[in-house]
Amino acid sequence: MVAQRGIPALNIIAGEFRGRALRYPEGRILRPTMQRTREALFSSIEAELHGVSFFDLYAGAGSVGIEALSRGASTVSFVENNSDTVRFLRENLVACAIDPSQYDVHAVTVEAFLTPEALGGCDDVIVFADPPYDGAGAANVLELFDRTAYPNVKLLVIEHGKPLGETGLLHLELTKSKRYGDARLSYFSPAGEGK
Repeated sequence: MVAQRGIPALNIIAGEFRGRALRYPEGRILRPTMQRTREALFSSIEAELHGVSFFDLYAGAGSVGIEALSRGASTVSFVENNSDTVRFLRENLVACAIDPSQYDVHAVTVEAFLTPEALGGCDDVIVFADPPYDGAGAANVLELFDRTAYPNVKLLVIEHGKPLGETGLLHLELTKSKRYGDARLSYFSPAGEGK
């Protein structure tokens, strides 16, 4: 797929859909996870990815979730509440010819999506969250997951700008945090299971 003139694109890095160009809306409303950060993320979780249910929170146009499907995740749930961005997300899924049984799109806020039942029915879950860097989105996601203690989530990865205040966690523990330019990736596992 070739990006249309005036519409920026990101490429899938590896796997089944390697090289596919994903379109996304230009402007301040969306800050897609850049290639260097995606490469770092997937090189660190590739061994755990095969067959898992992957949740892409604040999914934007879907670059992270589609990369997860490309590299072996069994299903991906995309959560994105901006209607214009959801349109690009759906177009990217169709353009990659991904089987609709492998994904679902939830056009709601992350807070509305994350009920105690939201991640039920999945044995092994990896969650990636990329909230806006301004505001308290990353801290709020961390608090939601720590408070609810989803038993089937084996890994939560949050992309964020400012350092997170991860002290005082009850059900999660920080296992790794690395910086890539303005972006940071912080990895959380269930307490007592960190490596």
